[in-house]
Amino acid sequence: MSTVKKRAWRLVAVAAAGLLVTGSPVVAQEEAKQAGQQGAVPRAWPANPEDDGSVSLANFLGFSDGDTRRLRARIGDGPHGSAGTGTGDYDWYVEDLSSGDRLVVDVDTDWSESGSSGSLDAYVRVYTWDGANPPVQVAGDDDDGRFADPYLVYTNTSGAGQVVYIQVGAFGSIQGDLFDSGSGSGATSEGRYDLVVGEFGANADEFPQFLLDTGSLWLTSRYADLMVTNTSTFAAARTLLTLENNGAPLMFYRDTSSGNPGWQESLFRNDSFGISKLGTGGAEFQVFPNGRVTMGPGPSRVFNLSPVGNLTIDGTLTQSSDRAAKIDVEPVDAGVILERLAGLELSTWSYRHTPGVRHLGPTAQDFAAVFGLGGSDTGIAAVDADGVALAAIQALAAQNQDLADENRQLQARIDALAARVERLEAGGAGIGKVAQE
Repeated sequence: MSTVKKRAWRLVAVAAAGLLVTGSPVVAQEEAKQAGQQGAVPRAWPANPEDDGSVSLANFLGFSDGDTRRLRARIGDGPHGSAGTGTGDYDWYVEDLSSGDRLVVDVDTDWSESGSSGSLDAYVRVYTWDGANPPVQVAGDDDDGRFADPYLVYTNTSGAGQVVYIQVGAFGSIQGDLFDSGSGSGATSEGRYDLVVGEFGANADEFPQFLLDTGSLWLTSRYADLMVTNTSTFAAARTLLTLENNGAPLMFYRDTSSGNPGWQESLFRNDSFGISKLGTGGAEFQVFPNGRVTMGPGPSRVFNLSPVGNLTIDGTLTQSSDRAAKIDVEPVDAGVILERLAGLELSTWSYRHTPGVRHLGPTAQDFAAVFGLGGSDTGIAAVDADGVALAAIQALAAQNQDLADENRQLQARIDALAARVERLEAGGAGIGKVAQE
């Protein structure tokens, strides 16, 4: 067992707040003071040296209902790790459960040892053993659904007391004989881990909340909620919640009744902020340090707002034009709009932030002066530009219709004159023939 694991972790239960705090010996004096004020009794994790790699060598926890313990240990420091026999290291813990008791086991590997996922790919198993028959596995986990770290809850539904054994090891390393610490199939991975174990009675309305000395706050409860309130009478802006981590800080949202994977908020390595649906492989919404905003789904980028204000979308842009949403509706004279549009100055130009890209159109100031539309003279709303274009098209269509009608009238007159000429020519030819005879 490592020296860290041998340390006695003190536990303080603050009964009035339902808060369990674990702390290192550095804060033991303050914990004892708090315990005396609240009437709670500090408890220590029993220190067991290696070898603790079998059922018979398990660390006894000695819980009472509502108790929670934490320690930091290592897979690989026992006599059968890669530095020893190489058959694989296992850590065992044992606890008594009354009928209906719930056992919560959480293992968090140390990511700082090797990249973003840690060097240890941990697995946890829970066994029951009556002392006569072979132990029976009743629970196990290697991934809590978010990261490659185990988390499980086991409830004693046997109707009687049980002795349960917790085995922590590496994924892929199988212990052939649970009573022989050297019977593993190999040291598949090794590294540090944090183990948090809690025991809660059958009639407990809620699991307690507890604060780990590493800074993690857990609240598991049938009626759980979390609210931070500053009761100062002095009005001022205050920081009420700060998330800091040596790596990307994450926040998860999950509806356990839906079966859906849930969502997470996080900072990414490029210092961008994102909201992601778990399992899609990317952020559905992401804000970058330079102001760029993108939207998914997943790694797709169907919405891209650049830092200089250029918006690119893969679909259509629909603006509201609902009759029910409009007031002060007045008809327009399309001919007047066309006449004004004909006098509007048009030019090609470039934006200052994209000097190499050319555009064509009026200035917003000229557009506002000519048509009196929009809420600003520094921008042109697409709905106003579309309206002007549609009105001009209607005016041109009306002019075209007038010209078509006039053309038909002229064509009719031309046809009548042509027929008259034809008759006159026909009559003139007969007169000439008579004269010759």
